[in-house]
Amino acid sequence: MQNKPVAATIVTTDQLDNLQITNLEGVKKLVPSLSYKYGNLNSSTFNIRGVGNANSTPVMGIFNGVGIYVDGVYLPLPGSWTTDIPDMSGVSVLKGPQGTRGGFDNTGGAVYISTAAPSSTQETKLDVSTGSYDFVQIKGSVTGPVFDSDWAAFRVAVFGKDRQGYVYSTLNPSYRYNDFRDKGGRAQLLLQPSNDLSARFSVDYSHDETHVARLTNGAMVNYSNGAPLPNNFFVRSARVGYLPINVYGFANFTNDLATNYPQEAVESYGASAHIKYKIGDYTFSSLTAFRQYDFHFHGYNNASINVDVQRQSAWLPSARSVQQDLSVATSVGDFVDVNAGLFYYWHIFRNWAALNRGDQAGVWFGNPTTPAATTIAKAALDGAGLDSYNNPESHSVAPYGQAIWHITPEFDVTTGLRYSYTARSSTSTGQTYGRSFDDLTPDQQASAQALRNSVYGTPAYWSYYKSTRQGLLSGLLSASYKVTPDITAYATYARGVRPGGPNASWTALPAGASTAIKPEEIDNYELGVKSEWFDGRLLANFAGFWMNDRNYITNLATLSPAGTSITTYMANAKRVISRGVEADLRAQPIEGLNLYGSGVFNDAFYASFESAPCPIEESNVYKTCNFTGRRLAIVPRWAFSTGGEYSHPLGQEIPFVEKAAIGFFGADFSWQSSYFSDAPDSIYSIIHSYGLLNFNIGVKTDDDSLKLTGWVHNALDKRYFLNVSATSGVGAGLIVGVAGDPLMAGVTIATKW
Repeated sequence: MQNKPVAATIVTTDQLDNLQITNLEGVKKLVPSLSYKYGNLNSSTFNIRGVGNANSTPVMGIFNGVGIYVDGVYLPLPGSWTTDIPDMSGVSVLKGPQGTRGGFDNTGGAVYISTAAPSSTQETKLDVSTGSYDFVQIKGSVTGPVFDSDWAAFRVAVFGKDRQGYVYSTLNPSYRYNDFRDKGGRAQLLLQPSNDLSARFSVDYSHDETHVARLTNGAMVNYSNGAPLPNNFFVRSARVGYLPINVYGFANFTNDLATNYPQEAVESYGASAHIKYKIGDYTFSSLTAFRQYDFHFHGYNNASINVDVQRQSAWLPSARSVQQDLSVATSVGDFVDVNAGLFYYWHIFRNWAALNRGDQAGVWFGNPTTPAATTIAKAALDGAGLDSYNNPESHSVAPYGQAIWHITPEFDVTTGLRYSYTARSSTSTGQTYGRSFDDLTPDQQASAQALRNSVYGTPAYWSYYKSTRQGLLSGLLSASYKVTPDITAYATYARGVRPGGPNASWTALPAGASTAIKPEEIDNYELGVKSEWFDGRLLANFAGFWMNDRNYITNLATLSPAGTSITTYMANAKRVISRGVEADLRAQPIEGLNLYGSGVFNDAFYASFESAPCPIEESNVYKTCNFTGRRLAIVPRWAFSTGGEYSHPLGQEIPFVEKAAIGFFGADFSWQSSYFSDAPDSIYSIIHSYGLLNFNIGVKTDDDSLKLTGWVHNALDKRYFLNVSATSGVGAGLIVGVAGDPLMAGVTIATKW
């Protein structure tokens, strides 16, 4: 990528191995412009330069603005991103729209993950790790020729990873949260009957399981103008006789997880075939892939408190997709290189959701002040529930092409064009249910029904169907000039698009919300310099960017009229701007010492968004808020990462293996400034600035056949949230979030033969 006119960060195989990175979440700490938010296995998001997706809540049927690929196969759903990837050999993060390269449309950029290919040289690898919180990880792979042939090779890789949780329930010590139980594998077959023909087939499977705790971090009792929050958490707690655990004189709810053990699991699997055939100067390529995705979430009892308000919440989405990418690449003399193709993608997402209240729901939500009001509240809410179903389906076809024109040996012009046609449809339906009101008077029945509707933020029954047809044009124009053989300057304009579609929500849409989401369109302007110094011992790349995003697709949340529930849905912000500068440095000042550093200043804000749902602390005054000028969520203004590793021969052999020993030591540090972790920019969703320091030290043989590594992650034991927000509904202003990993240490032994 050093010769390409595009800002990119490359994560090498050595970096992945040295830093124990096995998935995309770990890559983030090496790429400051790659922002990440974790909600759960199905609710995560990645942004590049602040653009992609505004929230971790799943956007049903509308994919993220950052394209994520494994060996060219598109992965649109969050649970596919966070799983371990066996044999991951490298990651390329390309910034800015990349649609004319092929694949699916994108606005923020694309992440290309590669895995090790089958080899005709026989090799077996085995890695075993153990560490804090009963952490155990086993990875293994074997590759070699098929029946001693010189044209067919296989590769099989498997992994298993378990860790106990680091959050404990004080009332039930057997419950440990933020654990994981992951396993999976990948099998590949590579056929190369001639130098002109190759076919790579693969199948993969992964299963991830966890129990995530939403830790409490205080409670909101007043709006921003000083007015008290009515029926707030403490008022409700007193009404049902609930007393939070008292720690050091403060009301502490953090470990008050008595009977709640929410279980999440993701299963993802698929198959692909990538065939390449060269005829003269033309290389034809066909990539065909199928994927299946299933998420299982069961939240029994309550998420953060020991009150019988919510007995079950469940999300059960299931998705499948088919991808076909046909392309041809050619070099026409020495003047132009061309890559063109046709991309097709079909995807269907089915989601079943259920919510069931407990026997204290009526008193908790209803705020009854008389026996008669208590009767109405309990009739309306005790044991009541909600069921819903959505089935967004998408068909997308896109011809694309990109050409590099070699005007002179020093001057290149790159052009690209893409037209995407996307057809989407969805049925959204649901209902609320509960006990009969036959024993109530007509006036009481009306009051009970109104209370039930207000708590669920929805009518008793809803159903709507929506379809969209959107044709979108994207393109690229870039010029690069070699100032010297080692310094290249470039200027790029890229237009990216993100198709919209039906506004599918697991509850009924609030009043005023559109049933269709407009497509998002972005213009990216970029100036950059890529340079090499001291015979390639120093790489220094810099880029400045300005991204003008129209109809930015964002997740929003609005309170029900009674302020007792939150409805999450999609909307378009009229215009967003993301601008900033990036730097990416690599250095090898002396033999054996490798250093790297990356940093970004990213000013991302709403340039025009006049009617947005207000943050919870302002919702008592305004129905909508003018967000123009406010920052985008999940975007630190400043972020950087730096690190390095030094290795040196020890002058002796490792016992038993009788091979020369090399010692090594490495460290990395990543830091980011404060940011909002939720789209409404609530003051209760701020993640304060923090940095994470990691170490590794070890010894290995000179041929890497044996490697022993000791490692420490989050060496300073920084306590931080991955996301945090003030909740309505059950929380009634309770501030909750997902905590990041504390200090963890362990050892890894890796062998290959």
